[in-house]
Amino acid sequence: MNLKAICQEIVSEAFKSREFFDAIESAVSKSIDKHIAKFVDRFEKNEAQILELQINAEKQAKEIDAMKWLVESQSDDIKNLKREMNDMEQYSRRNCLLVFGVKEEQAEDTTDIVCDIASRHLGVRLQKGDIDRSHRIQPRRRQDHNAETNNRKPPRPIIVKFTTYRVRREVLSNRRKLKG
Repeated sequence: MNLKAICQEIVSEAFKSREFFDAIESAVSKSIDKHIAKFVDRFEKNEAQILELQINAEKQAKEIDAMKWLVESQSDDIKNLKREMNDMEQYSRRNCLLVFGVKEEQAEDTTDIVCDIASRHLGVRLQKGDIDRSHRIQPRRRQDHNAETNNRKPPRPIIVKFTTYRVRREVLSNRRKLKG
């Protein structure tokens, strides 16, 4: 008998034996159990990580909601502060008046000019003490070489801050006398 035939006979006898199948079944079962245990371990780790991520996501969602509320609250506060600031600025301008169309001169005293206009044209007796401050608004214009161009530009307005609202109201109520 040759080696090949002997091997075939041994294998054939082994396949007929129940012990051989039990040994193979046991080896395969152990190998499968080992691989399944690895997958179960990975699955449990992944599940724990997912749970941790969900908890963190919930915490961050709560923090985001709290921050949204804070931003909305601060936004409302800013709107209210802007409104209050605007009201205060308007109130601080309560005693102010703009005077337009007064010819500009070099080294002029705007307080004297306003007092003169009030007494001559409005019939209001203003004294320097009735005016807190006055000046031309906008920056001084550059003098062009052409005098004709300078004469066409309207003069800068004068802003006057009166010491009391009563004086401002008196000047303002007589403004119709300037018509024409």
